[in-house]
Amino acid sequence: MTAIILAAGIGQRLGDLTLLKPKCLTEVNGKSILNYNLHNLQEAGFDKVVIVIGYLGKKIVEDIGFSYGNIQIEYIENEIYARTNSMYSLWMAREYLREGVFLIEGDCICEPKIIQNAIGLPNSNSYWIADKFTHESEGCMLTTDVNEKIVDIKIVREELHVYRENYYKSCGMIKLSKKLGNNFYYWLDQDINKGNINIYYDLVLAKHVHLSDLHVYCIDGLKWYEIDDLNDLKQAEKILWTKNSNER
Repeated sequence: MTAIILAAGIGQRLGDLTLLKPKCLTEVNGKSILNYNLHNLQEAGFDKVVIVIGYLGKKIVEDIGFSYGNIQIEYIENEIYARTNSMYSLWMAREYLREGVFLIEGDCICEPKIIQNAIGLPNSNSYWIADKFTHESEGCMLTTDVNEKIVDIKIVREELHVYRENYYKSCGMIKLSKKLGNNFYYWLDQDINKGNINIYYDLVLAKHVHLSDLHVYCIDGLKWYEIDDLNDLKQAEKILWTKNSNER
């Protein structure tokens, strides 16, 4: 099994912590976000991980190397990370989409059980790992129908007037089937050819959600966190992990 980790971003909202190292190497109780993710993927049985690097990417290569336990590590460099976004980084790794992959955003961290449960879901469909969207949530919001199929994807930055049971917050992880992976490959190509290089990959999927086999896998109270700023980092350290958890 192959996973893609998107780790090209600058992480400006973490201030001085990302002056000398990329965001994914930010430590949560003494261990980097990237190390947590690689540990979880190893526990779930993955044998290959493709990391898309950009800002201070050489630091990642120096820190991780080309293997992690039984996992083979490959790097793809997004040299124009400063003027692109996640869809461009994913486009650079697009060949891997065609076989079906597990996609992780490099600033998201979770307990191992989430990935283990997700890869056990049927391969005939694709699954976006998500939590309930509450008044504390922002970012990518997924709306589902009665069958948990995603029917709308949007980026939310302001408080909503109402929070419905079928609103979900992206946890920054997607299990992509071969079918959706192949379609996603072409959808990314279409946007790149139009010059749309500075948008979230979420919004590429949003344009074609009616054609996808994309469902929500709700984590049901399992632990995860998206680390965008110093407050997020403090919350992750306080709530989710201890110094001795998930040791390499």
